[in-house]
Amino acid sequence: MVALPLAQQANRPDPIQQNSYAGENRVKVLTVIAIFIPILLWASTFPAIRIALVAYTPTEVALLRYIVASIVLSGYAVVKQMPMPRLQDFPLIALCGFTGFTLYNVMLNTGEMTVSAGVASFIISSQVAIIALLAWFLVVMHSNAKIRKCRSTQELCTVLNATLII
Repeated sequence: MVALPLAQQANRPDPIQQNSYAGENRVKVLTVIAIFIPILLWASTFPAIRIALVAYTPTEVALLRYIVASIVLSGYAVVKQMPMPRLQDFPLIALCGFTGFTLYNVMLNTGEMTVSAGVASFIISSQVAIIALLAWFLVVMHSNAKIRKCRSTQELCTVLNATLII
């Protein structure tokens, strides 16, 4: 290898330092992508539902959404070799799937038949704050020890709040 004069060596970038900058930039780019893709997908969901409701019923839209999601996630589960849930967990998984996915999506789709996509998006995104306020109200405003210990009361209010919003 030929030695370069000192002036040329000083102007030449250090390959180790150059690789660390490339690595940092790659992480920053991936972070930005990881932030914006879910935001874009979530934001486009409500107008997409509104458009789909022109041709399909609310139940059909919910079914089509979760058929697509199931195919994608099944492929991911096979590639990652995810283990199957325990047999004793299936009844709870079915209950959560019915209430958390089926009812939620059918009600959301039905609601979007009467309100705009923007209003539906606002209502859905504000439910977290409303649930937090109700939980705070139960814990702080009612200092009764029985209410503090009774989480089922808070959970019941959360379910009722979600039902009111939807």
